[in-house]
Amino acid sequence: AITMMNNMQYEEAISKFEAIDFYKDSKDKITECKYGQATSLLENDEAQKAKTIFKQLNDYRDSKDKVTECDYKIALKNKSDGELLKSYNQFVALGDYKDSKEQLDKLKSPMYKKGVELYKSEDYTEAKQYFEKTVDYDREDDYFKLIDAHQGNLTHISEIYYLTDFEDTKEILLNDENIYVFLRGHWTGSNGKYLTYDGRSSYNIPWSYDGEYYKLEDGAHY
Repeated sequence: AITMMNNMQYEEAISKFEAIDFYKDSKDKITECKYGQATSLLENDEAQKAKTIFKQLNDYRDSKDKVTECDYKIALKNKSDGELLKSYNQFVALGDYKDSKEQLDKLKSPMYKKGVELYKSEDYTEAKQYFEKTVDYDREDDYFKLIDAHQGNLTHISEIYYLTDFEDTKEILLNDENIYVFLRGHWTGSNGKYLTYDGRSSYNIPWSYDGEYYKLEDGAHY
């Protein structure tokens, strides 16, 4: 069993030591083998498996520190695999460990891009999760407003009037439930002709007795 342990054949060695765990320091050797096995797994980028073993070892040597190192390696792997939310949360949990805070900063750009991608595919709930992690980065506040508009959570539609040239704001404002609210107010053309919407309409623009006095169609007033 000791020969196997020295040859880094840890699983086989553990099996042998367990068969004679009553003999000499076999139980201690089992723990030593598990530590070696976990260390080998960590060095070979199998941090999740290594973490499971290190956690079982509790206070043996520097096992608790190794668990933290495993978490760091797992966060890096999730980042490279595109699991950005997982990676972000893991680096947050790591606090000041190594360059975890720098990694959080590096994640902002790809997370913002992912949020934009999800917004464009109309997956607003998931997009919001990504924008929540990119505070003060680019236009995430504007995306929050538009997501709230899509989900009916705006206090008033006027909150997005300033975004008429951004993403699909115009389409939102032209929705049936929004357009009358958007048009409410006094509109005056360069020729002095006006139209006022406020529940009812008043206007001094030309109109015909043929058909309706006015109508809204495809976002235009006729």
